[in-house]
Amino acid sequence: MEYDCTQNSPEELIRVRCNFSGEATLTGKLTLYYDEGYEYTRVYFVADDEGIKKLPIHMDNIREQGGIVFNYEELKELLGTEPFEKKCEITINNYSIYKAATEASDTAKLISVNFLE
Repeated sequence: MEYDCTQNSPEELIRVRCNFSGEATLTGKLTLYYDEGYEYTRVYFVADDEGIKKLPIHMDNIREQGGIVFNYEELKELLGTEPFEKKCEITINNYSIYKAATEASDTAKLISVNFLE
């Protein structure tokens, strides 16, 4: 685990980044959709209750726990281009928690997907 906390100026709130190594297999719902507001394709996973128990959670991130954003450009071949929302089992590694004053995101590298429906 790597933990990095910075504050560049007195006006800036602390940013926290936690990086974790190792793999985890989680169940939940994977969604691929085109975000018209940001004009790019998003891949987002929400872990179910069992999956959440396998993830480290930053205390400031309790409301958002279990949500992971993936890089679509890396996953085009694996997931295709058609929008979907499906229950699945995924395997991830390099899980990261990022928390700043105005944004928060959890990211990981998606290793494999097994769709359950």
